[in-house]
Amino acid sequence: MNRFLLILTILLSLVPVTGFSGEQVPDSIIRKLDQMSDNKSKVDSLIEYMPKVKDSALTVRIFNKALQLSTSINYTQGMAESYDKLGVIKRNLSNYPEALALHKKALEVADNTSDKKLKIQILNNIGVVYRRLDENKLALDFHMKALKMAEELNDVKNICISVNSIGNIYISLNQLDDALKCFKRSLPLERNRGNAWGVAINLQNIGYVYEAQNNLDSALYYYKGSLNYDIQANKIAGIAICYNSIGEVYLKKHEYERAVEYFNHALVINEQIGDKIYISVSYTNIGDAFLQEKNYAKAIDFFQKGLDIALKIGSKSQAQVAYEGLSKVYQNQKKYETALECYKKSVAYADSVLNEDNVRHVTLIYALYNTEKQQNQIKILEKEKVASRLQMLILTILFTAIVVIALFYYRNLRQKRKITQQELHLKEQKIRELEKHHQLLATQSVLQGEEAERSRLAKDLHDGLGGLLSGIKLTLSNMKGNIVFPSESVELYNKALNMLDSSIQELRRVAHNMMPEALVKFGLKDALSDFCNSLHSKQININFQCYGDEKRVDPKIEISLYRIAQELINNAFKHSQATTLIVQLVQEENRINLTVQDNGKGFDTAILRTSKGAGIANIRSRVESLNGVFDFYSEQNKGTEVNVEFRW
Repeated sequence: MNRFLLILTILLSLVPVTGFSGEQVPDSIIRKLDQMSDNKSKVDSLIEYMPKVKDSALTVRIFNKALQLSTSINYTQGMAESYDKLGVIKRNLSNYPEALALHKKALEVADNTSDKKLKIQILNNIGVVYRRLDENKLALDFHMKALKMAEELNDVKNICISVNSIGNIYISLNQLDDALKCFKRSLPLERNRGNAWGVAINLQNIGYVYEAQNNLDSALYYYKGSLNYDIQANKIAGIAICYNSIGEVYLKKHEYERAVEYFNHALVINEQIGDKIYISVSYTNIGDAFLQEKNYAKAIDFFQKGLDIALKIGSKSQAQVAYEGLSKVYQNQKKYETALECYKKSVAYADSVLNEDNVRHVTLIYALYNTEKQQNQIKILEKEKVASRLQMLILTILFTAIVVIALFYYRNLRQKRKITQQELHLKEQKIRELEKHHQLLATQSVLQGEEAERSRLAKDLHDGLGGLLSGIKLTLSNMKGNIVFPSESVELYNKALNMLDSSIQELRRVAHNMMPEALVKFGLKDALSDFCNSLHSKQININFQCYGDEKRVDPKIEISLYRIAQELINNAFKHSQATTLIVQLVQEENRINLTVQDNGKGFDTAILRTSKGAGIANIRSRVESLNGVFDFYSEQNKGTEVNVEFRW
């Protein structure tokens, strides 16, 4: 069994099966440590595992073993972390002298490392201990050192921690304006880094400053803001603190019912998490509210509950608050003897708290002496382990090189993947463009074929069938002069000639519509003008307007605009029930625009999305095939307007 497993075995033998709270090191952690060949990794795993341990006694034992192992392999990072974490544990147990000694030793060891963030963390922890010892000047000195280092590294997290701690020192010194500046500096930084818990703390502190300045509305605003962020961060203890703070504001505003409501919320949470000191605080706050309401019976009940808990946990400061509250209640009830007795106990506890400062100072000096002695022993161990430093350095360099190579390989692979994805995206985009181009070419081919077939049929009808019918008419007319018809046949003969004339005219109209002669010879303006004039009737007044140049444009565009105008005008005649139809053609140097507008009944354009009609679909196809623009506007009882535009 290697050295670490031996140490761990000794450690586990020192911790009873049930420990102080029934907690042991899990088998999974032991197996994980057993698989590690690197002692440094074992130390790191122990330090990483410690925050999950709730038993403070077990935590201290394991951190001490981590410290011993770090010292044996001269792992300064692990030594500094262990000293610092042990200091935090002692601080949370209110053992401030030992905590201060451990933090200072951590700082001494950390000076031999390059981890500046660890040094900042230790400096801030020392400042916190001095602040709890009411040594505000020393606390401010350490927090300022931490702040300067954090600013050099642009370490926003530790900047916020340092600035917030400095703000709390200013509160202790009653320098509220300076405290407010600190909190308002830290608040936006915490928001920018998305730290809801940090935002909640700053809002709570700002609210406290405003409450101390008797600016109760502002204090309430910030307390409630802090409560929202505590809820977001799921910080139960913070939520309870906010409830108490909000209740204190309402108490000062003489809104006693609301104050009690918030104090009760805080009490429920503190009872759930088992924080007895804050349970006592909640009881005394509720008692204070009932005292001001002159509900003396309830006030006595809650002050007594707070006092019982304070005496049970040995909280002298909270016992002093409870006795002071009871003294005021009994004084108001004119029970002066009982009031005096409670007042004396309150003063006695206050004096006891003050006297503890002297004891704390003596203990601090003794702890510093013991720490110095331990430092000398550690220096002896450090000298014995100089030879191992070179080996550790080589291993560190080798590990770093492997990490750098792996990162470079990963970055190169990621870059290649990114380039491949970009190439694939470009290919897909090119395929879509080609498909669209082929679709346009197909549409253009279909339309050109249709127009060619229309032109051929129009020519065949006009020149072939039209000429034949005209010849028949001429022959029949000549026969009339040479043949004498019976009187009953003359009427039939004349009727046949009239029907033949109607057929010739209808043939010419059909041929004209299929390929207007005016469009081919004279252009779009004349063709549209002729078409509109031919449809003019009493029911619909067609007004054709033309503006701008009259130069001929691409025949494809002329034919498409003519066909579109035919479709739109015919639709207006069939469906619009309009009395006026305006057809407007505007031609400029590089564009031509066709507008068809009627004053008919209009319709909901949403119908076009589900309509199976081919008219609008054909218009869209013609416009898209020539890269034109097609706009359709209509509203019920307000007519319809269609715009088609081509550019070149």
